[in-house]
Amino acid sequence: MRPSFLYSFFCLLSITAAGQSRQQVDSLLQAIDLEKIDSNKLPLYQKIGNYYLDNNVTKAIEYFEKAQEIERGLNHPLAVANNFYSLGYCYLVKADFKKALINYQLSVPVYEQLKDSFRLSNALMSIGNVYSEINDYKKTNEYFDQAEVLIKEMRDSVQLMSLLNVRGTIYDELQKYDTALFFLQQAYQIAVLLKDKQSIANELTNIGLTYKHQLKTAAALQFFDSALVIFKSDNTPVDVYAAVYNNIGATHAQAGNFKKALAAFDKSVSLAIQSGSLTIEMENYNNMADMYGHM
Repeated sequence: MRPSFLYSFFCLLSITAAGQSRQQVDSLLQAIDLEKIDSNKLPLYQKIGNYYLDNNVTKAIEYFEKAQEIERGLNHPLAVANNFYSLGYCYLVKADFKKALINYQLSVPVYEQLKDSFRLSNALMSIGNVYSEINDYKKTNEYFDQAEVLIKEMRDSVQLMSLLNVRGTIYDELQKYDTALFFLQQAYQIAVLLKDKQSIANELTNIGLTYKHQLKTAAALQFFDSALVIFKSDNTPVDVYAAVYNNIGATHAQAGNFKKALAAFDKSVSLAIQSGSLTIEMENYNNMADMYGHM
C-alpha cells in the first residue's frame, strides 16, 4: 500500500500532538485518570490518538473511539468530522479499506454542512485514494474530480499540487507513464512557483521513479541527484535521505550496476538505522535480495 499523501494537509486544527514525547503522553493519561468531566477528557483522548498515528494505529483507533463516545453527547460537529477522518486514516494504514471508506465518507456531510471546503477536499481526496487501493479507478477519478473543483474554487496551490502528485503516482502504478509524467511535472511546476524546496525535491524524486520504471536509468538518477542536492541544503530528516538512496540503489541494480547499487543500499541502510525507520530498512533488504537474485 502506498503511504497516505493527504494526512499532512489535514493538520491545521485537529492534529496537534503528533510530535509529543512518550513522557508527555504519560502525563495526558494521568490527567485523564484524574478528570471527572467528559468534555474535558475529549481533547486529551484526541491528543493521545494523534500521538499514536505515526507509531501504533491500533492504539490510535482505541483513543479516537473513546473520543467519539464523548462527542456523541456534545454539539461539536467539527470534532466529530475530524474524528471520522482520523479513523479513516488509521484504517487506511491498516489496509482495512472498507472501514476506511466508511469513516472518511461519514466526515463528508459534516464538512459540507460546515462549508469547510479545505477539509472537505481532503476527505474527498482520501476517499479517492482508498478506491485506488482497491483498484476502482473510476471511483478514484470521480472523487478526485470533486476535490479538484473545490480546490480550484479556493485557489489552493498546495492542495492542487498534492492532487496532481497523487494522480501521477497512481498512473505510474498503472504503468501509464506518459500520463504519470504529465501530472507529476505539473505538480513540480507548482512547487517551483511556490519556492517550496521540500515539495520540489519530492516531485523530482517521484519523476525519477517514473523514469526508473521506464528503465531510463540515466534520467532517473539525474532526478534523484537533483533531489538530494535540495534535501542536503534544507535540513531534511534523515529518513528522507535513506529513501532517496534506496531509490538510487534500486535503479542501479535494475541496470546491472551492482557495485554502485550496493554502495547506495549500504548508505540507505545506515541512514535508515540512524533514523529508526524500519520500513525503509526492510525495503532495502527486499531490494538487495532481488539484486543478489539477478547476480
